[in-house]
Amino acid sequence: MWLPTQVEWRLQSAVSRVCDSGGIRTMHELAVAIAATGRRVEIRGGVDFGELELLGAAAGAMPELPTRPRRAGPDDVVLVPEGLADPLSFAPTVLSGARQILVLLAPTGLFGWPFVDGWSPMPPLAVPIDAVARPDHFRAMSALGFELWTHMPRLAEEAKAAGVDCTYIGNGRPLAYPPPLPKAYDVATLAQNRWAELARSVSTKLDPTVRCHEIAPGSNEEVLRAMGQTRVLVHPSRIEGHSRIGQEARAMGAVPVVLDSNPYAVGLDDAGGAVLAPSLEEMPRVVTDLLRDPERLRRLRERGMKTARAQVDWDEYVGRVDVALARPPSADPARGARRAIGERLTQREDLLRKEITVRIEESERLHEDHETLRQKLHQLQSTRAWRVARVYWLARDRIRLAVVGARRLRRRDADHG
Repeated sequence: MWLPTQVEWRLQSAVSRVCDSGGIRTMHELAVAIAATGRRVEIRGGVDFGELELLGAAAGAMPELPTRPRRAGPDDVVLVPEGLADPLSFAPTVLSGARQILVLLAPTGLFGWPFVDGWSPMPPLAVPIDAVARPDHFRAMSALGFELWTHMPRLAEEAKAAGVDCTYIGNGRPLAYPPPLPKAYDVATLAQNRWAELARSVSTKLDPTVRCHEIAPGSNEEVLRAMGQTRVLVHPSRIEGHSRIGQEARAMGAVPVVLDSNPYAVGLDDAGGAVLAPSLEEMPRVVTDLLRDPERLRRLRERGMKTARAQVDWDEYVGRVDVALARPPSADPARGARRAIGERLTQREDLLRKEITVRIEESERLHEDHETLRQKLHQLQSTRAWRVARVYWLARDRIRLAVVGARRLRRRDADHG
C-alpha cells in the first residue's frame, strides 16, 4: 500500500499523518482487509498510526509499518490511490515492474491527475461533470499497466464501457458503529469539509425554530456520535466519490439531504434512506418538508441504518478483496520494458548519489581542515612567542614610518632652503 506524501523515487517508510479524508481512511481499511486475507502487506507513506491500530485490532489483522524506504520490484503488488496531482508520484510503481493497482476513490480527474496531458485541478464547484471519468482516462491508466479497482459501481461501469476492466470491491468497516444517542438537533452540517460553506448557506435559511448544529473536526468516532444526535445531515456535494459522509450519516440514523448531481454516490437515494434536492436553492425547502413529516423521517432513518451498515459488511468486503487479488493480472506486454527503464534510472540515481556523497565528504574534509588550521592559529596566537613577535613587528612598523616621515621633512626643508 503506497500513500505518498512527497515525490521521490523510492517508496517511503511509514510516516505519521492525520487521517483527514474519507479516501485516506478507505485506503487504511483496504490495507487491513488485505492483511485479513492472510497476505503480508506493508503500508508506506502517510499513515494514521492510531486509526490503523483501531482498525487492525477490530479485524484481528495488522499491516506492517516499515521503517526504511525501498524500491518496488517485480515480485510486489503495489496499490496506490488515484487522487495524486503530480504525475511523478506514479513513476516509482510504473517503472518498477511490480503488479500495480490504481484504487479509484473519486471520478478520475476530479482531484488527481487523470493520466492525460494538459490537466490542471479545478474546484469541485466549477469542474464540468463531463470533464471527469472520461474514457481516455481509463485507457491511459490501463496502457501504463495499472489494474483498476473502485468502490463506485457507476465508475466501474464507465471504465468497462471504455473497454477497460475495473474491479468493484465496495467498502468495509471492521469497527462496530457506536449506538446512536438521543436526538439533540434537527439539522447538522460539517464544519470542515469542501462543501461546508454551501451547507452553512442552507442552514442559515431554515426557520429559527430548527435546531441546527455544526459538527466540529474530530476523530471518526466523535464525528459519528455527533451524526447520531441529529435527525438530518445537510451535505450539498455537487460531485465526489461514493460519499463516505453520506454513508456514515445513514449508518448513525441521520437522514442525508444531498444534491442530485453526483452520479457516483452510493445509497444516497430514497431506497438508501436519503433525500435528493434538485438544487442548492431548493435545499432549505426540502429539509423543512422532511422535518415536518416525522413518519417519513422515521422510515428513511430506519432504511438508511439498515442499508448503510450492510454496505460496509466487513466479511463480505474482505471476501471481495481476496477474490480481486487472487485474479490473474491482465496482460501487460510493456511491463518488462518499463522495468528495464526503471532499473537503468535506478543505476544512474545510485551513481549520482555516490558522486554527491563523495563531494559532500570532500567538502566536510575541507571544512575540518579549515577548522583544524583555525584552532592551531588560535593556539599559536595564545603563546608568549606570538605576543613578543607581534610587539616586535608593531614597533618595527612604527620605526619605519618614523624614518620615512623624517626623510620627507628633510627634503621639504632642503627645497625651501
